[in-house]
Amino acid sequence: MTGIITDLGSTLGQAIYRQPVDWFRFRLYLVLITGFAAGGILGGALYPILESDALVVPATYAFLLGAGSLWWMHSRRASHPVA
Repeated sequence: MTGIITDLGSTLGQAIYRQPVDWFRFRLYLVLITGFAAGGILGGALYPILESDALVVPATYAFLLGAGSLWWMHSRRASHPVA
C-alpha cells in the first residue's frame, strides 16, 4: 500500500501544479486505498465476534467477485461471438 500512497501523492502534486494527470489511475488508487481501509476496519470489527472464522467473510467476497466476473465475461462472449 505504501507504493500506492506514494503514487497517489505524486498524482495529487501533478494536479496541484496543473500538469497532465491520469485520472483513471487516480481513481483506481482511491478505490484500492478505500478497499484496504474498509477491509481492515471490517476485519477488526468481525474478529472479536467470529475469531478465525472472520476470514470466511473476505474469502466469500473474493469468490463471489470472481464468479461474477467469470459469469459476466461468459455472457459477453455469448452475446458477441468471435467469427
